[in-house]
Amino acid sequence: MFDPYDPTDEFETDGGERRITTITLNAEDLIQFNVNIYEDPRWNYRENPEREDRREYLEASERTLINSRFEYSEVVSLIDGFISEFPTEDISLIEQAAYWERWFSGMHFFRNANHRTGYFSLQEIMEENDVSRLPRLKNVNEEQSETAIDASRRVRQNIEMGEEVMFRKDALYRVWESFFKDILG
Repeated sequence: MFDPYDPTDEFETDGGERRITTITLNAEDLIQFNVNIYEDPRWNYRENPEREDRREYLEASERTLINSRFEYSEVVSLIDGFISEFPTEDISLIEQAAYWERWFSGMHFFRNANHRTGYFSLQEIMEENDVSRLPRLKNVNEEQSETAIDASRRVRQNIEMGEEVMFRKDALYRVWESFFKDILG
């Protein structure tokens, strides 16, 4: 964490690059981010367009906003496992951000707003760690964010996701690495 009284922090002469070192959020907190997006009328929580009965199954509760291919307990276990294994040393903040967004957009735990859930939770984690602030999503160039989200949607169909490949630098990782280089760079 940055210490304003330590001159080695200011000039980074000790080799200490700013990065996420602690994550205090847990799976329940991250699920709540998704619920908050659903309940906030400012965000368009789009349902899965392939479903005919989409409004019937979408209720604002943690268990019904979970993607139907997962059990609630499985999502909690996977997210908590990801957090416990999250790299806090020897990689850059951009790499950390790319891994974070890759996990949420790739695993697709929720019926919708997976990208926003990842981004908003990453904002909070970065603020807690006093590292570079992510711009508010609405302040990010819309074309830039839409391009990244569209690319993410395309490539996630062709990559392997799961506990054994949490931190793989694949095509989905590269989409988010490029995005975060642009906005944090």
